[in-house]
Amino acid sequence: MTIAAVSPLRPVSPQATWVGKWAGGRIRATAEGPKYVIEKMVAGHRYVVHLDVPSEARALLELKAFRADPVRYVDLHRGERETAPKASLWSDQTLDDWEKAKLAEGCTAEYVGSCRNYVEDWRKALNKRAIASLKLADLQRALKTWNGGRKFRIIALKSYTGWLRDQGLLKRAEDPSDSLAVPTSKATKSIEERSYRTEDLVTVYGRLESQACRDTFFLRATLGMHGTEVCRLAEGKGRLEVVEDPGGIYAVAVFPHKNGSAPRLSLSRRQYWAAKRLQDRGGAASSSTLYEALVKASKGLGAVIHAGSLRHNWATRALEEGQEIFPEGKKGLDRQAVAEQLGHSPATNKKYYSGVRIPPRRAIPLEDVLIHPDDPPTP
Repeated sequence: MTIAAVSPLRPVSPQATWVGKWAGGRIRATAEGPKYVIEKMVAGHRYVVHLDVPSEARALLELKAFRADPVRYVDLHRGERETAPKASLWSDQTLDDWEKAKLAEGCTAEYVGSCRNYVEDWRKALNKRAIASLKLADLQRALKTWNGGRKFRIIALKSYTGWLRDQGLLKRAEDPSDSLAVPTSKATKSIEERSYRTEDLVTVYGRLESQACRDTFFLRATLGMHGTEVCRLAEGKGRLEVVEDPGGIYAVAVFPHKNGSAPRLSLSRRQYWAAKRLQDRGGAASSSTLYEALVKASKGLGAVIHAGSLRHNWATRALEEGQEIFPEGKKGLDRQAVAEQLGHSPATNKKYYSGVRIPPRRAIPLEDVLIHPDDPPTP
């Protein structure tokens, strides 16, 4: 059996960067000091060996031993055989490291789990073939074997291979997914199709059997939150602050946005307890679980209520009949008025005037009609 590639002896630090070259390949800068990497093509196979040596002189000795007999060197010092170059890039351990890196970036567990499932689908469809040996046509053929999810399958694969390149485990020239275009999103629904009748929302909510689904649906329907925002808040990446303002604001939710900001959102008492239950649970209802529940609950309505359209529905209702509830005794101008007076742009407005402790609560007449007999009483 011929060894064609070698996995790193230890996981490469996400902070590690390439800083130079040496006779055997390239050098990484890490918190522990420079790390030497052998990168060589021998008999048509590419070897990548991350050395754990204290100096370049010692690395040169390792390189000499490697050149004498690459296969035996790997057998003695790595004990790992692979039948194709870069085959280890599909290993469970490599996927685990990528998953941890995505979570560390602030992605929700639900999103990362979904991406992981897509990447595992790719791994199976491509028979774990070495990524460096694949062509764009191989990826396009694999895409044709699936009925749906083309855009998100491509996004997941490009996320994974992009991370591999960042780690120095894959070169751009070896990555066929770099040429795989992400389909452009198309608006498939009219404005009317994304706005729902109150009676339909009431019917669907009353049919949802899971408390987690009801709480997730309730927050998205009454606050217009993105599904990922609800997930971040539910996973404990945000916080809930009880303020009990007499003006009608019970709490404030602070959660990280995907753009790096941390917006503050005022909540009613019922919205707070829905969010609190999800936090105590450790997460919101997954998108797939909520979708299946909504399909079932929408039977007989003529169309399925989609969670992804609740945000648009909220915006439409807010423009038509929304109400702004201010903290009791509120004084001062609103943020937009201050920005206009100073001639600041919307970007500056957002940057400098977002620190209000209790922002106004913006409500639509929907909260009091979404009722289910199994909902816990609001304290």
